[in-house]
Amino acid sequence: MSKPHDAAQEGREGVEAEWERSDGYHEAWKLKARDMLARAEWRRRKLTKRVRLPHSARRAAQGLNPRSGLGTRVTLR
Repeated sequence: MSKPHDAAQEGREGVEAEWERSDGYHEAWKLKARDMLARAEWRRRKLTKRVRLPHSARRAAQGLNPRSGLGTRVTLR
């Protein structure tokens, strides 16, 4: 003899199996998959995007005088 809990569980699984066979389930699945792929692509592009510094900021980051066209180093005293 099965317990009431087991009968309820079988009923739930039956309902889930029926839902998974429906067209609505497959449409929802496709929409969710597209959304996840789009978000992953957006994140990949966002992470690989390089922030381009202006020329003077790049020179300063390299320790060069940003105002000089020469390759003179900036010395701090």
